[in-house]
Amino acid sequence: MQKAQLLTLVAALGLSGVASAQIELAENGGFETGDTTGWTSFPSPTSTFDVTMDSNSGMFAAELVNDFAPSGAVIKNDFIGAGQVQPGDRIIVSFAAKGMTANGGVVFAEFFSEGAMGVSMAEILGGGPLPITDQWQSFCFTTTAGPDVAQGVTFQLGAITGAVDGSISMVTVDDVSVSIESAEINGGFETGDTTGWDPFLTPNATFNVTGDANTGSFAGEIQNPDFPAGAVVKNANIGAGSIQPGDMLEISLSAKGELGVSGVIFVEFFSEVAGGGVSMAEILGGGPLPITSDYQDFTFTAMAGPDVSGGVTVQIGAITGAVDGAFANVTFDDVSVRSLEGVVRSLCGTTPNSVGPGAVMSASGSAGVAAQNFTLETSGLPPFQFGLYWAGTSETRAVSFDGTRCIDGFTRLEPVVMADASGNASLALPDSVYMANGGMAPMVGTSLFYQLVYRDFSPNGANWSDALCVTFGN
Repeated sequence: MQKAQLLTLVAALGLSGVASAQIELAENGGFETGDTTGWTSFPSPTSTFDVTMDSNSGMFAAELVNDFAPSGAVIKNDFIGAGQVQPGDRIIVSFAAKGMTANGGVVFAEFFSEGAMGVSMAEILGGGPLPITDQWQSFCFTTTAGPDVAQGVTFQLGAITGAVDGSISMVTVDDVSVSIESAEINGGFETGDTTGWDPFLTPNATFNVTGDANTGSFAGEIQNPDFPAGAVVKNANIGAGSIQPGDMLEISLSAKGELGVSGVIFVEFFSEVAGGGVSMAEILGGGPLPITSDYQDFTFTAMAGPDVSGGVTVQIGAITGAVDGAFANVTFDDVSVRSLEGVVRSLCGTTPNSVGPGAVMSASGSAGVAAQNFTLETSGLPPFQFGLYWAGTSETRAVSFDGTRCIDGFTRLEPVVMADASGNASLALPDSVYMANGGMAPMVGTSLFYQLVYRDFSPNGANWSDALCVTFGN
């Protein structure tokens, strides 16, 4: 099929116009313990919830079967990330699932922000039932933590039956991931104590939680009446194994305080080497914070050093000089360390084509909007055949040509590409490509979904690759 023929096929659809620092919250999301540890079950009278070796990856998955109508059998990875998740954090939920529903049966995925007094926000991921089939598919959703997450967040999967005799809902789930971009531990002090913080105090200095919070119920407070001296607290070795050398990070906090003569407040950032030592150290902002008696928001950008095998550390110091009566008191809240890099995850599943198991997408470059070097790549294509990439705003599952269309809300991404002799194709995506095709360039914090439709020597003449879910960073 020539380029013009491919575009004609695409028109018939009725369509118009790299992972980095993430903090994983899910407990036993791959069920590789061989049991359902970390999951809470709320069964119907005859439902079952067990591990199975019919997995998407690894050895195990879990299967929820509900044949009691009408009812809802639910499993939860609940109250995860307490002290880590902060209000407004961007959260990415992904998992693989397959199953079977009949006679009114449906499968829902839900996300809850767990507050001190109950749920502060609830969301049905995807806005409705999952389009479950009998084949493994990957699902990816981007959401935001609610205004109160003192008790963490919950991922819930429900197998719901309708009021029809013989209604059934069954789902097999694997590779559950609930990740946040914020790496600190107890940055909002909503545990009600100083868990996650290491104090290095002077003889008369104190470090405690206080109810004088910027948001939520608690904040942290250092009082240092000694001089000359420095009372320091650290959120140390965070993001080890997740933050990578050279990652751009955003460090933010809210702070207020009282300073006597020669008293100052510093915030420092360290890239930690496993086993001891630092590869890079920085005073954020280049000097003391301009502290006042009212809360102010401070945001800094820093690059992870050449060795972050031990994670990174945020240090807050209340420093006094050699002047009689010097003191430094600081109250701080909402400390956050998050990646400014984007996240790339596989979505949906590929379909066998005329040359093998199917076309598989990946990406190179940075998924940060400033880099302008993000590139889509696809392998497993029929050599020397044309294809067209699409960007979507949501995911779906729809039979199309000889495969599955996994994305919706389309913008076409011309030019058309052609696979090389090895069956590989790629397309660089600076902002100009979106704009030239009548679309909008990605924005920080938003997710887009990508898929390739391509010419294939198959009954309907064309096929789809799998897809990518990309959450863009700075």
